[in-house]
Amino acid sequence: MPSKKTRAQWAAEAKHPGKFEGEAAHVPYYWDLYLDGMYEEDDGEVVTFEVVQDDLKIFPELKSRAKVCLSESSDGFVQEVSCEDGDDEPDLDDDEGEDDDSDDSGGGSEDTEHDEPEEEEMTVRTTAYGRRKARKS
Repeated sequence: MPSKKTRAQWAAEAKHPGKFEGEAAHVPYYWDLYLDGMYEEDDGEVVTFEVVQDDLKIFPELKSRAKVCLSESSDGFVQEVSCEDGDDEPDLDDDEGEDDDSDDSGGGSEDTEHDEPEEEEMTVRTTAYGRRKARKS
C-alpha cells in the first residue's frame, strides 16, 4: 500500500543527513514505492519507475518525465540516475486518453521503433492504485 506521507515529509528526508541526503523530494517517495514492490523494472543495479498521474499530483515538476530511475550505492545512499533507454518523453497525453496509436508517424509494423516492452516479456499486474507492479519470473 502506498505511503501516506506528504510532499513535505519526503522533502525533509532529502534535506537531512542520511540515505537520501541532497536528492530531490521525489527520490524518497519512489524509494518507498520500491520497498512496497511498486516499480516497473529492477535490473539489480537500477530501479525504474513509470511516472503516473498519482505521482504528478504530488510532484507536478515531473510532468515532462516518463520515468524515474534510482540506484542504491554500496554505502547505502539512494540517488537518482539517468534512465539509459533515452525515454525522456512522457507517455501521458494532455487529454488523458490511452490512444497508443496517436503518435505513430506513419504506417508499418506496430512494434518498430518503440522502446516500450511487450507485456508478455515480464510478469506485470496493475495494482488498485493504477501503478504497475513488476515481478521477476
